[in-house]
Amino acid sequence: MVHTSRGALIGLDDGQIRTFLGVPYAEPPVGELRFAPPVPKHSWRWPRPALLTSPACLQAQFLTASHVTSEDCLYLNVWAPSKPGPHPVMVWIHGGAYNAGGGGSPAYSGKRLAREHDVVVVTINYRLGFFGFLALPELNNESHHGSSGNQGLYDQVEALRFVKREIGHFGGDPNNITVFGESAGSVSTCILLSSPLTAGLINKAIMQSGGCGWRKAVSMAEAESAGRAFLEEVLSCDGPDPLACARAKSTFELRAKVAANLAANLASGKSYQPAAVIDGHLLPDDPIALLERGHNSHIPLLFGDNADEGSLFVLDRGHAADEAGYRQDTARWYPDKDTDQLLALYPLSRYDTAGSADAAMMGDKLFVCTGQQVADILSEAGSTVYRYRFSHAVSSPVAFSMRVFSLDRNPPTPGVIHSAEIPYVFGNQSLYGAFVTADQKRLSRKVMRYWTNFARTGDPNDGMLPYWPRYQTGDRLFLRLDTPIATGSNLKKEECAFWLAP
Repeated sequence: MVHTSRGALIGLDDGQIRTFLGVPYAEPPVGELRFAPPVPKHSWRWPRPALLTSPACLQAQFLTASHVTSEDCLYLNVWAPSKPGPHPVMVWIHGGAYNAGGGGSPAYSGKRLAREHDVVVVTINYRLGFFGFLALPELNNESHHGSSGNQGLYDQVEALRFVKREIGHFGGDPNNITVFGESAGSVSTCILLSSPLTAGLINKAIMQSGGCGWRKAVSMAEAESAGRAFLEEVLSCDGPDPLACARAKSTFELRAKVAANLAANLASGKSYQPAAVIDGHLLPDDPIALLERGHNSHIPLLFGDNADEGSLFVLDRGHAADEAGYRQDTARWYPDKDTDQLLALYPLSRYDTAGSADAAMMGDKLFVCTGQQVADILSEAGSTVYRYRFSHAVSSPVAFSMRVFSLDRNPPTPGVIHSAEIPYVFGNQSLYGAFVTADQKRLSRKVMRYWTNFARTGDPNDGMLPYWPRYQTGDRLFLRLDTPIATGSNLKKEECAFWLAP
């Protein structure tokens, strides 16, 4: 039993690890709290069982790994060493494009990290899709800060406040908190670094695949326009009080309407896409601008990406087989960029198919270069920064299914796909990947050690692992996570100069 400021929790202790699952950090965001900022969890009187993970938050478009979802979803999970602390704390923010996922996925179990490396691991849920990012003037009027649209990000902040306040009761060090995440979780980590609301809540950060620019933050006016259109076109709430209409709908009805909208608009790309909002409170400005002004520039950063980030995102575009078709496709898919420059940077002759060439473009644009952009800013401001490139051949059911079920004539080679590093970080086999070879198992042990070393001290090195040099803008040194582990420099220098140009 652990006694928090809100009440007692009953977990499980196997002699090595204490596990507390489904710990509430905020009130259920239902009824009048649907679309509202999170309300800190009220106290409870009797000891509360914390033995099962909670449902994931309602998925805006897709199924989650657990296939169990609910609007009552603002819970977190804690794995803590049984031995006395204080231990470093690692708070995981899951990915899923702000549309899918959940902190209770078995892939994110912190049991091995906690048991083998004496860290406290926390995984969180946060609201997704329109539940987490809907902006409306009516919501602005309700809010004490006069804005809306970042409910899912406010959930993350509230979870961090819970961790800061309570983690000492679990044996964690409230003054040594590392936030880490992948994909949308990496973008969230970047946004949290830039926000004034997280002062004192984050001591270190790990960004796996993507920076703030992966999905651009939008203005309040843009977010309100998208929110109004969504309520009118998808939820059929076009009367005088659309917010009341949306809150009156049952969860079942919302699921059905969103699913129908997805089926109708998926091919046209018109389905609702959540994004962070420059709301004047959590984000007073664009996250990159805030970082450039020096916010949280003292926080150590570890970041990186995978060798084939883009393959998952261009899977069924229907790529051409010849140079002429490749040029035509490139001009169509990247209309705001100079086609000749793109073809010079990504010549078809360098790749096995046009799909693989397109995947290289997409991976650099979304993940590689947006991460580098943040690292350059923080490094120039004086932060300690480390960069990795995960390029080890993985055994991934997701990559296998990409090969088997693709309808593309010239599909990308899946390779080391987006999310492939997650099993190596947590030490858990899952749909993201399995450890089939001895090299894969050894690499996972090293990755777990690098990550937890960084969480403990701000430096992934410990004298026993291959040395990881610091990243600086002069040479942009990085560690290649492969067999063998090696160092490199100036990864994608010309490509990122192109994608990051104004």
